[in-house]
Formats: sequence, C-alpha cells, structure tokens
Amino acid sequence: MAKTFLLDVEGVSTRIRRQYQNQHRDWLAGNSHWPLSIPLGIPSEQQAERDLSAVKKWVVAWQNWQGIGELVWTTRRWRKLGQQDLPEKLLLQTPDQAASWIGEKTRWQTAHNRYCAFVERWPALANHLPRYFPVLADVLDSDIQKLTAVLSWLQANPDRQLYIRQLPIKGVDTKWLGNHKKLISELLACLHALESEPGDFYAITGIRREPTRIRMRILDDSLRKLCGGLGDITAPVDELKNLNLPVKRIYIVENIQTGLAFNDIPGSVVIMGLGYSVDLLAQIPWVKQSQGFYWGDIDTHGFAILGRAKASLPHITSILMDEQTLLMHKSLWVHENKPSKVIDANCLTGDEKEMYKKLLENKWGSQIRLEQERLSWEYVWQCIMG
Repeated sequence: MAKTFLLDVEGVSTRIRRQYQNQHRDWLAGNSHWPLSIPLGIPSEQQAERDLSAVKKWVVAWQNWQGIGELVWTTRRWRKLGQQDLPEKLLLQTPDQAASWIGEKTRWQTAHNRYCAFVERWPALANHLPRYFPVLADVLDSDIQKLTAVLSWLQANPDRQLYIRQLPIKGVDTKWLGNHKKLISELLACLHALESEPGDFYAITGIRREPTRIRMRILDDSLRKLCGGLGDITAPVDELKNLNLPVKRIYIVENIQTGLAFNDIPGSVVIMGLGYSVDLLAQIPWVKQSQGFYWGDIDTHGFAILGRAKASLPHITSILMDEQTLLMHKSLWVHENKPSKVIDANCLTGDEKEMYKKLLENKWGSQIRLEQERLSWEYVWQCIMG
C-alpha cells in the first residue's frame, strides 16, 4: 500500500522529466519560480503501519541518497510508532539542477548559454526564442554563428533587393539559407515587430524573389508565328500577361512530359507543371478569356489542385479525371503517400466532389493514384479531340 504514495528516486526523476518537458521553454525565458519543490509523499501513521517494511526501505534509501538538490526532512511524532524522521521534499534551486537530474544538463546549458547570447544582442527575442529550444540545444556552433551573421546582416541591410545567392555574408552558403528560411524569417519578423505574413521569407527579409515562371507549348502554327516561331516558352507571369495571344483553348497539365506529348490543336496552348501554383494563371488576361481544361492525376492532390484552379478560373473544366478513366487503367495504379485533406471543394462539380470523396474514403483501394502520364495515349487523345 505504501508504494502507491512514497516517491523514490526513480519517481522523482519521472516527475522532473515531466516538468522539464512541459516547462523548459518557460525556464529558459525566466518565466518560472525557483526553487522547484518535489513532495516525496509522507505517509500517515496508519499508512505506515499497513506496510511498515516499505516505509522503512523508502526512508533508508533517501538516507543513503547523494544526489543533486537539497533533501528536506521532517519529524513526525506518532502515537504508536513514536518519533520518526522522514524525507519530506526535494528542493532544486535552478533549472540546471533539474536538467542534471534527468541527463539533460549538456543540452540545457548549451541552450541557456546561446539564449543569453542572443538576448544580450537582441532583447526583442527574449520571449520568442524559447520556442526554438531544439535549435538552441542541438545545432552545431557553426550553425549558430551563421544564424547570427545572417540576422545581423539582414537587420543592417533591409530591403536591399538582392537575390539570395548575392548576399555577401561571410561563411553562409545558399544551401544553408534555403534550409533555414522559416527560422530566419520568424526571428527577423520578431525583430521587426511584424504581425502579418510571418511565413513570407522574401517580404520579411527584403531578399529579392525570383520571378515565377510558367512553361507552355503553343499548339498552333499560326499562334507560333506571332511569337517569332517559338513553340515552347518559359517566361515570368508578368511577361506572359503582355503576350495577348488570340488563344481559344487552354489545356493545363501537371506532368511536363504529358505537355510535351501534345500534338497540335488549332487555337490552343498547353501549360505544364504548375502544381498548386495553378492560380497564378488568373493573372493572365488571355488565359481567363479562353476555354480552359484541367487534367491532373486521379488522386486527392489532383482534385485539390483542380479545386484551386477553379477557384481562380471558374470556367475551367476537368478532363480525364473520371471514374471510367480510373477503372480502365487499374493495372497502372500506384500508391498515394500522403493524401490531401485540404481542398476547396465548393468550386467542384458534383461528379468531381464525388470522385474526391471516394478516393479519400478508399472506395477502390487504399490511397490509390493514377498518374496522368501513364494513361493510354490513344485513349487520351481520343478524349481530348472528341
């Protein structure tokens, strides 16, 4: 019975670990009160009588304990068992002592030292930085040096409008910057006291964004002549806006090779590989004025992209994304690793919504996917031209 309320060394470790996991960020920011008091569970005389041997063992264990912290004892004068000196609580004076108890001393000290260095340089980060405890505790010193150098340069050079590869920051390469965009933008947003769009790396840092490029093939010789004979064009959205081609039909496909396989179709172009950026097409006037067809993979992401396309281009019609096409090509199905559950279904037709729902509910099999480039091209072309 006594074992249920007496806290031994292992039990103390478990409790400290739980508190460390829940509160270490607050400890780092100094938002906590010390010492940390851990009650050890003093039994009543009745409880001690029920399992006297366990209580004696517990007392002896704490008498022999030589660990971190201050063990506080108390005296009980019991009617039957007489005077007893019992361990009452363990006091830990600092987070360092708590971390040491559970084998986290090195990580804690590393995080604390780095936190103090950052806050001394940038006081505005004091309340924000603890959320990045794993970064402070675990990354290499060289990464901290690079982060410090990048924040310092970007703060001193706002809105320089340099491309990321042009940044003259000693020891910092483009790959490192690319891998740490989220961390850099969030810390810099805090330094600039920005409230909106914390995830927009380029807007926050002032680094120049590469222009978004769209690749398309012109499927009509008369239209190609208007572009100096060019048939395969990759250009920024802002430049395509001014092209003003007299296009009648726009085909939007996901796979580049699918777009390359298209034969000529009078008055038509095929646009390839935009993925979830398909809504950029709404910026191009001659695209909005043309009859549009979207053909994507038959999987949840294909319908999520379709929903995004139709939200910005309501006149878009889906093709080759129906149940008949799916079942005709069953031998070519593959597995969709991470189904999309975020979709603008309001813009989909009833049949499109039903297809998405059945895919999500595994109507035909577990997380199936039919990639557009795998379809029989004879069947594809017959549907497109029919």
